[in-house]
Amino acid sequence: MLEQELVLERNARYYRNRLVREFLKTSKIQILFMPPYSPNLNLIERLWRFFKKVVLYNQYYEKFTDFRIAILHFFKNIKRYRTQLSYSHPFFCQK
Repeated sequence: MLEQELVLERNARYYRNRLVREFLKTSKIQILFMPPYSPNLNLIERLWRFFKKVVLYNQYYEKFTDFRIAILHFFKNIKRYRTQLSYSHPFFCQK
């Protein structure tokens, strides 16, 4: 038996396509679908929420250049937020 790689994905129709299903039958990949309308489980949605909290909330950028610099600074230093980002996801909160 092959060791399975578990992939957590949105419940999008293209993952249920016949070609995808056939490929998955012979691959090591198993897709676990998130429930519909569950942005709290989607990592990118959590990243965007955290990004807005750090870069946008209670901030005023007089010039677009300042706003752009803040965005670039956030992503350049994203490792600084690793702990906060990982603990914001329910899968990482389990022991």
